[in-house]
Amino acid sequence: MQSSSLVRTDSLPRLPWKNGAGTTREITTGPALDAGQGRLWRLSLADLTEDAAFSTFPSLDRIFLIATPGPVLLTVDGVAREVAPRRPERFPGEADVTVELPKGPATAINLMINRQCGTGTLDVHELDGEVTFGRAVAAVVVISGNAETAGGEVLAPLDAVVIGDEPVTLRFNSARVAVARAERR
Repeated sequence: MQSSSLVRTDSLPRLPWKNGAGTTREITTGPALDAGQGRLWRLSLADLTEDAAFSTFPSLDRIFLIATPGPVLLTVDGVAREVAPRRPERFPGEADVTVELPKGPATAINLMINRQCGTGTLDVHELDGEVTFGRAVAAVVVISGNAETAGGEVLAPLDAVVIGDEPVTLRFNSARVAVARAERR
C-alpha cells in the first residue's frame, strides 16, 4: 500500500537537464515499466533561467504548465506559441522545442507520460475550502495561495501532495493548483 506524501519542493535537489540547458526538481514518478522502458510517468518542476532548447524524450508525451508569472514563448517544431499561466500545453517529447523568457526566469510544472503505456492530464483549478482527492489523482501542486493537510501542515506555492492509495483531504485558501492525473492504459 502506498501512502500519500507531502513534497517540499524547496528541499528537492536541482538536477541538470539531459541537455544541460536548465535544471529540474523531480516531484514524483509513476511505476516502473519493463526493463529499458523507464517509468510510466514523471512529474517535475523545471527551473527556466534563460532562453534554451528542451531535451528530447522520444515516446513520451509532455504537458507543460507555467507556474510563475509569465508568459513564456514556446517554439514547437518551428511553430511559436505564447504560453500563459493556467494554460497547459501538450507536445510530443521528441519535438524540437525551445523556450524564450521575455519576462525573465520562470518555473514550469512538467508531466511526462509514456504514450505507449499510459495517459495523463495536468489541469488547473481555483479552490477554496475542503477538497478530497482519491487514487485517480497522482499529485496536487500548489501554484498560488496555500493548502493545509488534515494534520495542519501548510503547503506553500510549488509544494505538492503525492496521492497514495487512501483519499487525501486538503483545505484550500484562495489557491490555484495543478492536478496531475496519470494512469496505465
